[in-house]
Amino acid sequence: MPPPILELSRVTKHFGGLTAVNQVDLVLYRGEILGLIGPNGAGKTTLFNMIAGFHKPSKGRILFKGMDITGMKPHKICKLGIARTFQITKPLKKLTTLENVMVGALPKEKTVPGARERALNILKLMGLDHRASLPAGTLTPGEKKRLEMARALATDPSLLLLDEVMAGLTPTETQDMLELLRKIEAQGISMVVVEHNVKGVIRIAHRMVALNYGQKIAEGPPHEVITHPEVIKAYMGEEGPCFE
Repeated sequence: MPPPILELSRVTKHFGGLTAVNQVDLVLYRGEILGLIGPNGAGKTTLFNMIAGFHKPSKGRILFKGMDITGMKPHKICKLGIARTFQITKPLKKLTTLENVMVGALPKEKTVPGARERALNILKLMGLDHRASLPAGTLTPGEKKRLEMARALATDPSLLLLDEVMAGLTPTETQDMLELLRKIEAQGISMVVVEHNVKGVIRIAHRMVALNYGQKIAEGPPHEVITHPEVIKAYMGEEGPCFE
């Protein structure tokens, strides 16, 4: 087993009287793709926000490459090598597709020519190089998903947090997205993938974790997790097949 790149220990987040995440332990190994599933309100995005620094945990610790990053600011966490996407894409619409990715690349490259070269290489990887000169606002929803990922990759992460990158995609677009994730995996980048598209994520994840009401209810190989009684109950409200 490779060494861990991310470790969460009893991570908890309270919002007033609401406990959104409750004592979650999680380990992600280097080069691994971890699927994070659960019904609406399970705490998935809140967990992402704590890892990325947008929320400070109420309790618990988050370690990245052995360093305690608990409560660290997002820009510092990004510089360390963690990048995330958002479920609702928000491209800089008046900038070109290339310029959007260059914005993410500049902190690493320091020079405009260097950022441009990095951005062009990433757009080629994402299959968006033919859209490089177009305003980002003119891209299709599926292309905007890939642009969101491209901007994250431009920061040169070793850990990528992907929030619903398959949401709203057609079956063909979903297949294309899975192939992109495999290309990113081949570059040695670890990933945590939050998804409602369970059928999609089980095709790419090495392991899966399921949350419900802020608590971890199952963890293990994908097909064991999706057939776990607590997971089925969380999605269906009763025991029965839901992911076939």
